[in-house]
Amino acid sequence: MTEIIAIKFADEEPSGLHQVENIRQFFKQNKYTWNEDTGVLRNQSEGCIFSFMGPFSLFKEDDAELPEIVFHYILSLQNDDKTIVSMISEDESGWTLEDTVADFYLKDFRASMIKEMTADTNKEVKA
Repeated sequence: MTEIIAIKFADEEPSGLHQVENIRQFFKQNKYTWNEDTGVLRNQSEGCIFSFMGPFSLFKEDDAELPEIVFHYILSLQNDDKTIVSMISEDESGWTLEDTVADFYLKDFRASMIKEMTADTNKEVKA
């Protein structure tokens, strides 16, 4: 199964990370290269596929789990009430698994991530 995260940007995004120039700079500052022709986003050890399509962006696993940069990028967005983050899985043939589709407003996605990170930290401390 391949995991995909899609982002539907709000009309106004205070971070500027809905504009291709700023996206390029964000990845560069975080030591990732993005080949816009192939969609490959990679650093020395990890990567994924990234597509920018105007009001939408899409991250897709590429032989490994999505790298931390994906979540860093999403959490850097600022329009909590209008930006939508969707999580989707697809099968080996590239078909979307309908029962895996989950849509969140950015604020809810952020809260879910924080809750999950806190739970993971608590598990590590108890172990």
